[in-house]
Formats: sequence, structure tokens, C-alpha cells
Amino acid sequence: MTPPRPSSSLSAPRLPAPRPRHSSFAFSLLELLTVIAIIGALSTLASPALRALTRDNSRIQAANQVRAALSQARAIALAQHRQAGVVFFDESPKYAFPVHGTQTALQLFVEDYNQSQYSPDPRNTVFIPFSPARDYLPAGILAATLNDDVARGVTTGDEASTSLGRTRAVLFDAQGRMITRHGLARPDLSGTSGNYPYALGDWLFTTKKGDPSIGISSPGIFLYDAQDYLTQNIPASHAGDAQRNAWIKNNASAILVNANTGALLP
Repeated sequence: MTPPRPSSSLSAPRLPAPRPRHSSFAFSLLELLTVIAIIGALSTLASPALRALTRDNSRIQAANQVRAALSQARAIALAQHRQAGVVFFDESPKYAFPVHGTQTALQLFVEDYNQSQYSPDPRNTVFIPFSPARDYLPAGILAATLNDDVARGVTTGDEASTSLGRTRAVLFDAQGRMITRHGLARPDLSGTSGNYPYALGDWLFTTKKGDPSIGISSPGIFLYDAQDYLTQNIPASHAGDAQRNAWIKNNASAILVNANTGALLP
């Protein structure tokens, strides 16, 4: 029979029971609220810079669109030996569907080869769309043009007055030279409403029986931020002409056309 083994006096020490472990990186409520407050403050500080960056990018995009459209219009004028241009306008439910109410539209237009069908005022030239296609400037970017009314200086197209000279268009002749002229007309659209592509009713050109001075082609386009403009609270009437003229010329990106060659100035 095997004798019992003597108990060892060097028995293994008994380890204490493990203590519950708590995460060393847990946030207290106060720390969490502090972090949230810091993030909010940083967002507030960064918001104007982000908006300025977005606005600048939108204006650059708009300038590229306008330059491309003007170059295309001039190429059409040279290739087809007729006047062609770009018109900037705001769509209305009467002449466009759907309506892009927050964006300025631009469309290529050309001199109609058959002027005799309109029996127009001899001071007018009737223009039609080059195609139904149109483009839109980025939301928040508006377009103004130079105006031959010295007191006005520029026109934004949204003046409350229905007086003359609200058209925003750049026109090239058959030799590709830029034209500054009155007498931009469009076909009479009586009875036509809401059918694409009849947005030419929003071009603010005169009709064949209208006053020829309504339609004025311009040598330059100004692109500006709509929100910045609205904060100026400039009257839409003639009372705001001087203030509007000064603000846009000082705060907008200008795209000018060489009067002799029709080339876009850098």
C-alpha cells in the first residue's frame, strides 16, 4: 500500500480575486459636453471660410460656363455667317416647364435666316433659339451685364421697373465681332405658354411690334453672389441704379469681350 505523500510546506500562494476592470478611456459627461462645445465652436469659426470656398468654386464654374457659351456662339456666327449670341434670363412658369427658379439660365440664340416672315420693325432683328438646349449657372450665382444707360451702368434683369434696357445678352456678327446694339427681337408668342423650349419669352427681347430699345446686347458679363447682393438691400427701382452699379463692379467677376475681334479678354 502506498504511503500518503507528505503535504508540502511550499504550497502555491493563493491569488486575490480579480477586480472588475473599468475602461481607462471612458468619457465623463462633463468631458463629453466639453468636446461637443469645442466642435460647435470650430464649426462656427470654419463656416464662413467653407462658404467662401464654395462660393468661389461656384463663381469659377459659372465663369467657365459663360466663357464656353460665348466661344460657342462666336463659332456659330462665323460658321453660319449670321448673328449669334448668348442670352441670360430667369425662367417663368409662363414660358418654361419645369422652372429653375433659383438659377440663371443661359441659351444660345441666332438670327433667323428668314426675317421677312415676321414683317419686323426695320430697326429690329428677330432672333430664335439655336437649339432647345439651355444651361444654368450654379445656384446662388447671378449674372448682370453692362448697359448703355450711363446712369444705370449695369442691369441685373430683376429691376422692378419694366423700362427699357433689361435684356442680358452678348451678340456676335457674321464676322465674329462683338456687337453692342439695340433692336434684339423675338417672334411673337401670343397664345404660347408653358411649352419647352418657349423660354425665349423670358429673354426680355422685344417682339416684332415692340420698342427696339428693349433689347440691348452687351460687351460684358458680371457674375456675383446672390446672397451677398441681397444683403445690400439695393432698391430694385431706378433709385438703386448708382448703388447697384457700384456694388456689382466692385464685387463681381467680369467677363469682357474685345469689341474689335470678339475674343474674350483675359
